[in-house]
Amino acid sequence: VILGKNKKLINHEQLTIRNMAMKSIVSKNAIKKNQVLKIENLCFKRPGTGISPMKIEEIIGCRVNKDIEKDRVIKFEDLY
Repeated sequence: VILGKNKKLINHEQLTIRNMAMKSIVSKNAIKKNQVLKIENLCFKRPGTGISPMKIEEIIGCRVNKDIEKDRVIKFEDLY
């Protein structure tokens, strides 16, 4: 009882703050449709509402399915 529970519960306010503090993969410059993603085209910025930088290896080499403007959060639905 003193040690608490094994599972940490996060309330809505903590989740919102966590998402704002985390980072996402963001386009460093404009990316054209069907272009292959390279590390040179990407950077990491806040908020953490997109793909986590920890998954960078999964998206390098993927093609984008639409034009992506500069400084836009990359999402999995943008890739194929």
